Amino acid sequence: MVEINLLPPQYRKRTEPNVWMYASIGAAAVTLLLIAIPEIVVATQVGNLQRKLDDQNGQISALNSTVAPEYRSLTNSKTTLTAISQTAQSLSNGKTYWSTDLARFVSQLPQSGGVALSALNMHPSAVASLYNGKPASKEFDLSGSALSTAALVNFLNAYDADNYGVNFKSTQRNPETNNYTFSATVGQLDGTPVNAAATTPAAGTSVAAPAPSAPAPSATPASGVQQ
Repeated sequence: MVEINLLPPQYRKRTEPNVWMYASIGAAAVTLLLIAIPEIVVATQVGNLQRKLDDQNGQISALNSTVAPEYRSLTNSKTTLTAISQTAQSLSNGKTYWSTDLARFVSQLPQSGGVALSALNMHPSAVASLYNGKPASKEFDLSGSALSTAALVNFLNAYDADNYGVNFKSTQRNPETNNYTFSATVGQLDGTPVNAAATTPAAGTSVAAPAPSAPAPSATPASGVQQ
C-alpha cells in the first residue's frame, strides 16, 4: 500500500536532521575508541610479555635439566675431596717419625758405657701406659746387661728425665760373668718435639719408611768398671 499525504504543503510535517543526535552518537563512538585502543594496546603488550616469560621459563627449564646433574656431580666431588682433605690433615697432624725417634733414643745412650743392649723393641704406647704420671706416645722395650749396678743406674737415669720416662722391670746378677742382666721399658712422652731438620731429607736423598721395631743398638761397655 502506498500512503499519499493529501495535506497542503504548509500543513505537512517536516522532518529535518537532528544534529544533537548525530553529535551524541559520534561522541559515544569516539569515547568507545578512546577506551578500546589503550585496552587493545595493553592487552597486546601483556600478551607479548607473557610469551617472552614463557620462552624464558622454557630456557630455564632446559638449563636446569642440563646444569642439575653437573651441580650434583660437583657437590659430590666437593664432599669427597673435603673428606679426603680432612683425613690427610688428620694423618699429617698425627704422623710420627720412627727413624728420628730411634736416632734420638740412641743418641741419649750414656757416654760412660758399662751397658750393652741385647734387644730393643720400639712400638706405639699402650693406652694406659704412664711414665711419672704422664702418657707416652711410643715405648722402647729393652733388655741387656750391665757391668755393674752403678752402670745400670746411670743408664736408666739417662732416660728418666726430659722427654722420657722409665718403667724398670727386673735385674739379675749372672754369677758366671758377674754382670747384671736387666729388662725395662722406656716411654717417649707425648709432645716430644721433632726436629724438622732431622726429619726432612735433603735434596737428592731418600728416607726409608719408618718401622715399629728396630735392631738393638749396643753401648760399648767401659773396661774396668765395677761396683
